[in-house]
Amino acid sequence: MLRLKLKSQHLNLRFKEWEERQWCFNFALKNKKLQYCEEAMEILKRKYNKISLKESEKGDIISFHGNNNKAHHYAIISKTNGFINGTYVHSKWGRCRVVKCKLLDIDKHYGENILVWRKKCLNYLSKT
Repeated sequence: MLRLKLKSQHLNLRFKEWEERQWCFNFALKNKKLQYCEEAMEILKRKYNKISLKESEKGDIISFHGNNNKAHHYAIISKTNGFINGTYVHSKWGRCRVVKCKLLDIDKHYGENILVWRKKCLNYLSKT
Protein backbone atom coordinates (compact mmCIF):
# COMPACT_ATOMS: atom_id res chain seq x y z
CA MET A 1 0.00 0.00 0.00
CA LEU A 2 1.33 3.41 -0.97
CA ARG A 3 1.05 6.31 1.48
CA LEU A 4 0.30 9.80 0.14
CA LYS A 5 0.62 13.29 1.58
CA LEU A 6 -2.72 14.71 0.54
CA LYS A 7 -4.12 18.19 0.89
CA SER A 8 -6.76 18.76 3.54
CA GLN A 9 -8.91 21.34 1.77
CA HIS A 10 -11.49 20.84 -0.98
CA LEU A 11 -10.61 22.24 -4.39
CA ASN A 12 -12.56 24.46 -6.71
CA LEU A 13 -12.27 22.41 -9.90
CA ARG A 14 -14.22 22.10 -13.10
CA PHE A 15 -16.96 19.53 -12.61
CA LYS A 16 -18.50 17.20 -15.12
CA GLU A 17 -21.98 15.89 -14.40
CA TRP A 18 -22.47 12.17 -14.22
CA GLU A 19 -25.94 11.13 -15.44
CA GLU A 20 -27.11 9.62 -12.18
CA ARG A 21 -26.51 10.44 -8.56
CA GLN A 22 -24.31 7.53 -7.57
CA TRP A 23 -21.35 7.08 -5.20
CA CYS A 24 -17.62 6.88 -5.95
CA PHE A 25 -17.63 3.06 -5.98
CA ASN A 26 -20.55 2.96 -8.45
CA PHE A 27 -18.65 5.34 -10.73
CA ALA A 28 -15.23 3.66 -10.49
CA LEU A 29 -16.50 0.10 -10.98
CA LYS A 30 -19.24 1.13 -13.43
CA ASN A 31 -21.74 -0.82 -11.34
CA LYS A 32 -24.90 1.02 -10.28
CA LYS A 33 -26.08 -1.84 -8.07
CA LEU A 34 -23.35 -1.49 -5.44
CA GLN A 35 -24.48 0.06 -2.16
CA TYR A 36 -21.36 0.05 0.04
CA CYS A 37 -17.59 0.52 -0.21
CA GLU A 38 -17.12 -3.00 1.17
CA GLU A 39 -19.04 -4.51 -1.78
CA ALA A 40 -16.76 -2.70 -4.20
CA MET A 41 -13.68 -3.98 -2.38
CA GLU A 42 -14.94 -7.56 -2.64
CA ILE A 43 -15.33 -7.15 -6.40
CA LEU A 44 -11.84 -5.68 -6.67
CA LYS A 45 -10.34 -8.59 -4.74
CA ARG A 46 -12.10 -11.13 -6.98
CA LYS A 47 -11.91 -9.56 -10.42
CA TYR A 48 -8.87 -7.26 -10.26
CA ASN A 49 -5.16 -7.59 -9.55
CA LYS A 50 -3.22 -5.20 -7.32
CA ILE A 51 -0.47 -3.45 -9.24
CA SER A 52 2.07 -0.77 -8.43
CA LEU A 53 1.55 2.86 -9.36
CA LYS A 54 4.54 2.57 -11.71
CA GLU A 55 2.65 -0.10 -13.70
CA SER A 56 -0.62 1.85 -13.72
CA GLU A 57 -2.36 3.02 -16.88
CA LYS A 58 -5.38 5.06 -17.83
CA GLY A 59 -8.52 3.21 -16.69
CA ASP A 60 -7.02 1.47 -13.65
CA ILE A 61 -8.82 1.97 -10.34
CA ILE A 62 -7.37 3.46 -7.18
CA SER A 63 -8.83 2.69 -3.75
CA PHE A 64 -8.11 5.07 -0.86
CA HIS A 65 -7.74 3.58 2.62
CA GLY A 66 -7.60 5.06 6.10
CA ASN A 67 -5.31 3.88 8.87
CA ASN A 68 -7.72 1.01 9.57
CA ASN A 69 -7.07 -0.31 5.99
CA LYS A 70 -10.78 0.11 5.23
CA ALA A 71 -11.56 1.55 1.78
CA HIS A 72 -13.14 5.01 1.92
CA HIS A 73 -12.94 6.20 -1.68
CA TYR A 74 -12.45 5.01 -5.27
CA ALA A 75 -11.22 6.82 -8.38
CA ILE A 76 -10.24 6.02 -11.97
CA ILE A 77 -6.81 6.93 -13.35
CA SER A 78 -7.25 9.33 -16.27
CA LYS A 79 -3.54 10.01 -16.93
CA THR A 80 -0.30 8.81 -15.35
CA ASN A 81 3.44 8.76 -15.78
CA GLY A 82 3.81 6.10 -13.07
CA PHE A 83 4.56 8.61 -10.32
CA ILE A 84 2.33 10.26 -7.72
CA ASN A 85 2.93 13.79 -9.03
CA GLY A 86 2.11 12.85 -12.62
CA THR A 87 -1.08 10.91 -11.92
CA TYR A 88 -4.52 12.39 -12.55
CA VAL A 89 -7.80 10.76 -11.62
CA HIS A 90 -11.51 11.06 -12.24
CA SER A 91 -13.08 10.96 -8.82
CA LYS A 92 -16.70 11.17 -7.68
CA TRP A 93 -16.99 13.08 -4.43
CA GLY A 94 -19.93 11.77 -2.44
CA ARG A 95 -23.15 12.06 -4.37
CA CYS A 96 -21.94 15.19 -6.14
CA ARG A 97 -20.17 15.37 -9.46
CA VAL A 98 -17.16 13.80 -11.12
CA VAL A 99 -13.92 15.74 -10.68
CA LYS A 100 -10.69 15.45 -12.67
CA CYS A 101 -7.72 16.31 -10.48
CA LYS A 102 -4.20 15.32 -9.51
CA LEU A 103 -3.92 12.29 -7.26
CA LEU A 104 -2.36 14.47 -4.56
CA ASP A 105 -5.34 16.85 -4.66
CA ILE A 106 -7.77 14.25 -3.29
CA ASP A 107 -8.92 15.36 0.16
CA LYS A 108 -7.00 13.48 2.86
CA HIS A 109 -10.18 12.54 4.77
CA TYR A 110 -10.68 9.83 2.11
CA GLY A 111 -7.51 8.12 3.32
CA GLU A 112 -3.82 8.61 2.65
CA ASN A 113 -3.04 5.00 1.70
CA ILE A 114 -3.80 3.79 -1.82
CA LEU A 115 -3.98 0.56 -3.77
CA VAL A 116 -4.02 0.43 -7.56
CA TRP A 117 -6.16 -2.20 -9.29
CA ARG A 118 -6.26 -3.57 -12.85
CA LYS A 119 -9.02 -5.82 -14.16
CA LYS A 120 -7.90 -9.43 -14.63
CA CYS A 121 -7.69 -10.60 -18.22
CA LEU A 122 -9.20 -13.90 -19.23
CA ASN A 123 -6.79 -16.07 -21.15
CA TYR A 124 -8.48 -17.97 -23.90
CA LEU A 125 -6.81 -20.88 -25.60
CA SER A 126 -7.16 -20.63 -29.33
CA LYS A 127 -7.73 -23.78 -31.30
CA THR A 128 -5.27 -24.43 -34.09
